[in-house]
Amino acid sequence: MSLHDSAIARRIQRIGPLVAVIKGIQRGAGLVVRPMLVSRYMKSHSVHKLQIGAYICTMPGWLNTDLYPQSLDSVTLDATKTFPFSDGSFDYVFSEHQMEHISYEGALIMLDECHRILRSGGKIRIAAPSLDPLVQLFVPHRTELQERYIRRATGFCYPGVENPGPAFAVNATFMNWGHRFIYDKATFRGMLEKAGFTDVQFLAPGQSDDAQLRGLETRVTEEDVYETMVAQAVRE
Repeated sequence: MSLHDSAIARRIQRIGPLVAVIKGIQRGAGLVVRPMLVSRYMKSHSVHKLQIGAYICTMPGWLNTDLYPQSLDSVTLDATKTFPFSDGSFDYVFSEHQMEHISYEGALIMLDECHRILRSGGKIRIAAPSLDPLVQLFVPHRTELQERYIRRATGFCYPGVENPGPAFAVNATFMNWGHRFIYDKATFRGMLEKAGFTDVQFLAPGQSDDAQLRGLETRVTEEDVYETMVAQAVRE
């Protein structure tokens, strides 16, 4: 490690506790106002739609939630714990690039809770990076899009690498951005069905047979679409 790198590492260590304090304040404030905001949302909307992991991408007409709310339009929600909502109280649940940030065990709890709070006929839609297109990078002749995807992922996480191969893109997905678990379609389908969901289908970002779930995803560049799977399913 160079002296410059060491200096950067020391700065990060110094501000780490401050970041933790700020996150604690965000979460605490969100918990205080959550009952009021949830009650107001439920009373003012005839169709109840829950977004999990909104971050800064809050959506009108949705109850936007995040572990650490980034705006006054979001309320605190730990997706790995029991949700503070009644059984069958929502019509839709949506999350985009959120589930890969929690553990596999936490994701199972999240899907069970989503199933519980959805009414009969309610729908869930989850977008997340997929392992399947990452595996497809290891072919003798890659497409131009695959090469661009490798360069982009490497540039974000390993900017000093020249002529990167697929291993850098795979390691970027698994080791960076706080990711905990990357799913393939077969595993994800099994989790949804285990939670009780039916009619599982995989769609392109932005596309849906339900107008309420159409055009929700914000990561829609060609590289984003390449890595992303979007699962949609129904609670019977």
